[in-house]
Amino acid sequence: LPRLVTAYARGLLVPFLGAGMSRVRCPDWQELVARLEAEAGIATPTSEAERASAMLVRRANRAVRRLALRAPDALAAALRRTLYAGGDVTLPAQTERLAELWWPLVVSTNYDDLFAATYARRRAREDERHPSLADGSGDGHPLDGRYAGTLQVLGRGRLDCQRVLSSLSVTAPSVLWAIHGFVPQRGDPELDRLAREVVVGHDEYRRIAHAEPYYRRTFAETWRRRSLLFLGSS
Repeated sequence: LPRLVTAYARGLLVPFLGAGMSRVRCPDWQELVARLEAEAGIATPTSEAERASAMLVRRANRAVRRLALRAPDALAAALRRTLYAGGDVTLPAQTERLAELWWPLVVSTNYDDLFAATYARRRAREDERHPSLADGSGDGHPLDGRYAGTLQVLGRGRLDCQRVLSSLSVTAPSVLWAIHGFVPQRGDPELDRLAREVVVGHDEYRRIAHAEPYYRRTFAETWRRRSLLFLGSS
């Protein structure tokens, strides 16, 4: 704990969010793959061997390929339906707790906007310049397309990576770096481009690591200059 406090006080602590931060509002990895299979018209396996964790990567790749071949935005649309289809609309306590603190940079492999919306509402309540924004509905939606100006959501594009690098050296609005894509619950012209950066299958993980050098360099520099605190990861 003292090391965490010291790193946070120096501005060096960076939360790295995994799927567990969005449970149970959003599905876990196994449930997400099953929902994507349903969207793609693929029967969910019933045998134990096919349902094993080792098979999830292959199943995810197959569902993603089929959805991506339908239409340019078919995968993003399917993800939006599957991510927010759960009956429980309560925000996860772990996400609310994390959003109570101010963070200069947060890295996430999650596609959902639960942390972004919660963080924006929290900062709005603390900001006397935006009293009207303090009355958020609490339903997990963003206050507006730019999250009330309190948070930049960035992806893997060249310009976005440059902004992430700049945030390591200068004071800037908080940054959520969505390295595997971002699909907000409500579509937004400013953020819909990040839905095209969604990474689901293992093949795509390997491809972006080799094919996007500016992203790779940005991640390496973040790893070198910051302490990553992994949350919600197995």
